[in-house]
Amino acid sequence: MSALFFLWQQSTVDARLLSSILLVVFALLLIFAMILGYFLWRRHNSRQRLYERIAELEALGNAGRAIVAANLDVEELCALIAGEVSHIIPTLTFQIGLFRDEFYDIVFWRINGIRQPARRFDLTENSGLVGYVRDSKEPLLIRDFEQELADLPAQPRYVSDKPPRSAAFLPLISGDAVIGVMAAQSSEPARFAEADLRLLSILANQTAVAIENAQLFKREKMRAARLELVGQVAREVNGLIDLDEIFHRVVTLTQATFGYHPVSIGQIDFESGEAILQA
Repeated sequence: MSALFFLWQQSTVDARLLSSILLVVFALLLIFAMILGYFLWRRHNSRQRLYERIAELEALGNAGRAIVAANLDVEELCALIAGEVSHIIPTLTFQIGLFRDEFYDIVFWRINGIRQPARRFDLTENSGLVGYVRDSKEPLLIRDFEQELADLPAQPRYVSDKPPRSAAFLPLISGDAVIGVMAAQSSEPARFAEADLRLLSILANQTAVAIENAQLFKREKMRAARLELVGQVAREVNGLIDLDEIFHRVVTLTQATFGYHPVSIGQIDFESGEAILQA
């Protein structure tokens, strides 16, 4: 009986030991599975972020090439840029505005997906957030207007019954001057993050250069047209004697060259000091 009891006791101990070993093995396997799962999850997230980063860079590259290749006037160029921005950071409310002295001219404006007419704002008394961005030459990220309103560096100038909740403002810098502002806005709070600001900053730099080139091209084109007009007027009126006919040709050529309407020529009466309309 003693031998049987000993064997039974020994088998019980072995069973308990085996159970303990199995529990330890199971715990180790569980820990290993958790570590492996965490590693795979991290790897998946890293790959996902990598793919997203590659997609962002591709979108930025495409946008940059489109902007550089564009041979457009400023208005058309801003519309093109707005379309490229929507591929990088989807936003229904977007604007590009340019500074002209103390005025802010919104060249492209879209609110909730609807294109708005161009508009001019006088910044003399209240320059608002765009004035702050111009003066600071730094981008501005607002995650929630309602919560941050009291702490904003400047008070916004709303022109909507439903003002935005979040926004990203980027200065358009050419050389040492801020020529305008690019702004993306949303009716949702916390719609934009630092990563969005980084991407938009890159695009804003390209935009500023493109707009400056477009403005320079327009000025040079206008200058060349003026010189051509002077030469053409000189050639055509060279053989004319009648003054009325000369005035008529100058008006006609000016309208044809610049598309101005109406065009008038006045002659000063030196005795009375009055301007007399001639054509």
